[in-house]
Amino acid sequence: MANQKSSRDFLSLLKITTCLICFTVLAACSSVVKMEVSITPTPSVQIATAPYLTETAVPACVSNPDIKLEVLPISDNAVQIVMNGLQPYEPVYVIFSSAAQGQTRKVECCAGAMADANGSYQQTQTLRGQNVDVEFKHWQVQVVHSQGSACAEFNLP
Repeated sequence: MANQKSSRDFLSLLKITTCLICFTVLAACSSVVKMEVSITPTPSVQIATAPYLTETAVPACVSNPDIKLEVLPISDNAVQIVMNGLQPYEPVYVIFSSAAQGQTRKVECCAGAMADANGSYQQTQTLRGQNVDVEFKHWQVQVVHSQGSACAEFNLP
């Protein structure tokens, strides 16, 4: 009987020792930091210049012959812009600017605006108040979209 008890005690001690050794090995392995360095080659960057760059009073104007921009005066102080040839639901951002007597006026609008399903966009914008800012007569508009930007110049009376 004493032999059986000592065998059980030995097996229990062996199990506990084995578990402690396994735990120690696992803890030691997890504390080893394996450092991997991957070197990727630097990508080559090529800058393409569109062949249809135009010079206008609006900076960075890149016109696309497939996109048409019209500016239609609707009053002495407001215009409507109409664009065709955009991609369906293409986002657009519109910037109107003018300078007169050493002052500048900039009207940015339509953040989050998009072309419709047919690739058309229109926006009506008041640029001057009644009898206010009448010196701002010559205007530029730039409509920035994912394919470039469309620009035009116009005069208010």
